[in-house]
Amino acid sequence: MGEREAEHQLCMQVSGRACTTPSPHGLAAVAALRRVAPVAEITMLAEAFDTLAQTQPLPPWYPAEPDWTPVAARRAVDMWDAARGGEERPTPITKQPVADVLADIADALRIIDITWPRNDDDDYVNNRPVAWSR
Repeated sequence: MGEREAEHQLCMQVSGRACTTPSPHGLAAVAALRRVAPVAEITMLAEAFDTLAQTQPLPPWYPAEPDWTPVAARRAVDMWDAARGGEERPTPITKQPVADVLADIADALRIIDITWPRNDDDDYVNNRPVAWSR
């Protein structure tokens, strides 16, 4: 299963389950996934969203268009190389360009997708949308 195939399966399963048993939580899941889904999955999720929105209330956090733009990001800096030492030390947080931090997060998630645990493991698939939404 390739990286894109896992994303496609996730989108299909979320939209399928949400439309099979309509609920406000299902609509919220589809709306959240629609914000971070690959371009190829947007049409399917939009159709599921439109179908669910006819019978379910919109989530309170859902605007018609996202009205936020990331303007700042921070990254922790491990200046003591804590991986070598056993004791906990404070980790300073520095301001970084948003694009750089988002690229680092995307790269970390890509690496998660290609390493153990397998990306078709149920526990992994259930937690992956949470990681993408943060």
